[in-house]
This record gives sequence, structure tokens and C-alpha cells, in this order.
Amino acid sequence: MTKTPAYLRKVKGKRDWVKNAIIVFLVVLLILTFFSNTIMNYSLPEVAAQYPTSTTIVTKIRGNGTVEAAQSYNVSISETRTVSAVHVKVGDEVAAGDALLTLEESDSEELLTARAEYNALKLEYDKMMLESGSQNNSDAEKLSQAEAAVSQAEADLSDAKNYESALAGYRDDEAYYQEILDEAKKDLEYWNSQVTFESNIDPDPATNLDLAEAYSSQANAQAAVGYAQIDLEAAQSATASYQAEHSGVMSVESAQSALTAAQNALSDLKAAQADAAAQQSYDASVAELDRAAKEAELSAAEQKVQSLEAKAAKSEVLTSYAGVVSEVNVAAGNRTVADEPMIVIEIAGKGYTMKSTVTKEQARMLTPGTNAEVTNQYGSDISMVLTNVQADPSDPSGSRVLSFQVTGEDVVVGMQLSYSIGNKNASYDLVLPSSCIHTDSDGSFVYGVSVKSSPLGNRYSVKKCKVEVLASDDVNSAVSGTLSSTDFIITTSTVPLQVGDRVRIAE
Repeated sequence: MTKTPAYLRKVKGKRDWVKNAIIVFLVVLLILTFFSNTIMNYSLPEVAAQYPTSTTIVTKIRGNGTVEAAQSYNVSISETRTVSAVHVKVGDEVAAGDALLTLEESDSEELLTARAEYNALKLEYDKMMLESGSQNNSDAEKLSQAEAAVSQAEADLSDAKNYESALAGYRDDEAYYQEILDEAKKDLEYWNSQVTFESNIDPDPATNLDLAEAYSSQANAQAAVGYAQIDLEAAQSATASYQAEHSGVMSVESAQSALTAAQNALSDLKAAQADAAAQQSYDASVAELDRAAKEAELSAAEQKVQSLEAKAAKSEVLTSYAGVVSEVNVAAGNRTVADEPMIVIEIAGKGYTMKSTVTKEQARMLTPGTNAEVTNQYGSDISMVLTNVQADPSDPSGSRVLSFQVTGEDVVVGMQLSYSIGNKNASYDLVLPSSCIHTDSDGSFVYGVSVKSSPLGNRYSVKKCKVEVLASDDVNSAVSGTLSSTDFIITTSTVPLQVGDRVRIAE
């Protein structure tokens, strides 16, 4: 028998080890392949699911609220003052006219402000009256001065004309005496020539009678020249004296120009004053309207001060109604806030109400006049009737406020009441637990199970089904929407779900 060499035995041993390793690997891979689906399923979220059922829903809405008086009285004042003492507390019964609190005897901030406003308005009004009462005489003075200027110019023109007329008379006198002097001089020259002529004939006046006559006429002519010269000088002196006495008189041309200028100035002033008068009339009308408005404003301010002063004189705040104190919002030493309730009184004898908020879908099933059952006051005579359904101001699109009338001897303001209302039976084809219905911005929906088959088994994933809630009771809700009775609907899950998540169904 041939013995196998040692190195061959080593090679064969290595080959066996590799073969065994490959076999083990393939076996493990096969096992993992067959059990991978099971292993993965245990790592997925677990959900419980059920099919929609067809059953009857008994609609009943439950809620709670706080009893309030049907009518409340807010005790407030219209000024800011300091509270000296509060005489009531929450729950106290008060009668009409009872003192609720005492205020310090001091002026309120509103009164001080009102007085300051009144004084400011009074000052404005007084200034307005002074301005409207003062007479502005400047226009009348200007018109008087312009008219006086025209009168003066007319007088100056008249004086100029009179002066020139009188001066012409004086100069006519000068011309007249100048003419007489000239004639006297001519006559003297004639007789001088006659004396010379007759003297050449016979120089003896005794024998030459013509010469004697010539001498006599020459003497008379000489005297006439002297008299004429005196008269002319007197006339010239009179003219000079008249001119000296009237040296300040204007010329007719200058006086006429001054008169024209004065008349134009007067005409322009009258036109300007007419325009100003029209504007002043308008301004006066506006001022009168402003004055009337300011007077009304002042009167209102005065009445406000008087009203606040009358209120400041009262230190006690009394209630006008009997009832129960439900709120006390101030304490001794507090400053009141104008028109803010300091104390709230639930007025006795006006009945009681309660309000509760429900969903819009729940409200659709209710009508005013429906009786509600009180569920937390056993053995009492309290009864409730739905009186009104209105939109919730804080959520008008999704919520409604139910108003109830509450009656009974056991009713007390502030009492917490639980109730149930509605008892409507109806059959529905798709009924699910209410706990599986979710809401988002698009409305209500449920999570359904989508099934996909594979060689290794079924795979389950989450899908979203939009629904509308038709009716609900304490546990279940009837729905309609994008689902049918064959849809498998998720009711619970171990973790929050998202659309498309892989899940495993609970056993």
C-alpha cells in the first residue's frame, strides 16, 4: 500500500475545511432567508385592527358647565379713585341699596383732567370773544385819510385857480398902467419936439403963443408921465406883494396832478376795502361757527366737570339690585379702573343659565327645547332645557355653544353641572370605535391596513381613509367616506403611525 505524502495530506485537509465552511454558510443563509420575514415582523409596530360593523348608534352628548345667573349686574364707576374699604365678599347676599365699598374722599384723575380741559377751553373761548369783540378801525382811518387827501387836493386846485386868476388881474393892472405910461411918454416926446420946433421959430413965449402953449402942454405931459410911473410902480408892488403872500400856492397843473393821484388812491382803497369787507364777512361767519362750536364744547366740558364733581362727593358705592356677589375685583388701597367691573352681582329672581361647548357635528343633532339630564346631582330637583345653539366665538368653524335654562330650588350660582342630552337611535352600515378616528387640517380620518402579498407572506402598511362622522355614542361612531365594510381599520397601535409605515397585525 502506497503511503500518501505528507504535503498532499495537508492540501486535502485544507480543502475539506473550505468545503465545510461553504456548507455551513449556505445553511445559515437558507435559514435566514426563510425566517427573515418573521424576524422583520417582530421589529415592526404592532397594531390592532377590525372591520367596520353595521349596528345601531344611540346618540347622546355629554358635557359640563358652570351655573350663572340669567342676568348679572356689573358695579363700576366712570372715574379712577382709591378704594378705602370693601364691605362684601364672594357669595354674600345683598339687597338693593346696600353699600358695597367705600372710596377715599379725593378728586379723581378724570376730574382733574376734566378741569384742566375745561380751563384750557375757557381760555380759548375768552380769546376768541376778545378777538371778535375788538373793532379794527384801521380801514376807516385809511378811508378818512384818503378822502381828506382828495378834499385837500380839490382845495389846492381851487386855490391854484383863484391865485392864477387874481394874479392875472394884477398883471392886467400892470399892463394897463404900463400902457398909460407909454402914452404919457409919447405925449411928452411930442410936446418936447413942439417946444424945440417953436423955439427955433421964436424962443420968446411972450411973443410966440404956440411956444407958450407947447411949454404948458409939455409940463402937463411931464406930470402925466410922473403920475403914470407912480401908478405902474404901485401896480407892480401890489403884484409882488400878492405873489409873496401866496408863495406856497401850487400851480394849476401840479394841483390837478395831485388831485388825480388822490382820487385814484381813494378809488383803489375803496375797491380793496370792498374786497376786504367781503372776506371779513366770510371770516366773521366762520368765526361765528367756530365760536358756537367752541361754546358747545365748553358747555359739554363744564357739564362733565359738574358730573364728576357730583360723583366725587359720593364716597359709598351702592348696589341697585338684590342678588349674590359672584366677583370682587378690588381691595382696600386699590385704584379703580374707569368703567371696569369692581364687583359683579348675580341678580336674584331672574333665573339661571349654563353654557357648554360641543363640536359642530354634535350640535347638528340638537334642537332648542330639548331637555337635558343632570348626571352629577343625584336626588336634586335641578332640570335643564336647551334654549339656544350659537357659534363659538373662539372657534366659529368647529365649535358651538349650547345655552341651557337651569331651574330648581337646589340651583346655586357657581355650581358645576354635568349633563347628557339627546337620545336618537339610528342604524348605520359603517360603525367604528370613536377612539380610532383622528382629525387634522383636512378633517376626520382613520388609518386602514393595506395588504400586499409576497412569496414570503403578506406585508401590511398604513393607509389614510378620509371619513365624516355621522353620529356618535359613548364608545362608537358612525362614519361615511372613502372606505367600505371590507377595509381593515386600525384601532390601536404601539407607536404613532404615519401613512406608508410597515406594521404587523396583533395576534
